[in-house]
Amino acid sequence: MSFYHLFSLKSKGEHTCLVYTGTACYLKGAQLILNEIKKGFYRIVPLARLNIATKMKMLLAQKEFEIFKVMNGGKPVHSTFDFHYSGLIEALGDVEIAEK
Repeated sequence: MSFYHLFSLKSKGEHTCLVYTGTACYLKGAQLILNEIKKGFYRIVPLARLNIATKMKMLLAQKEFEIFKVMNGGKPVHSTFDFHYSGLIEALGDVEIAEK
């Protein structure tokens, strides 16, 4: 893979987002992320990760993740509340890892 496609004489926007669509990424939901970007949803981190995740590494984060999925019927979500809640779930997992 090359990074030369990132160079341009025309402004493309404030941020560039690369979504890999190889087999492994596709199976984990890369196409869902691409579809949301095309619709205008740019909240890719951490909400998109939780939208396509099946489990969390740590126990407390897993419990919150299960609540998150039940609250949303297991479907991908895009609300501001869900965006912040997903960030807290990931932060909780990070704290659990740091405590280990």
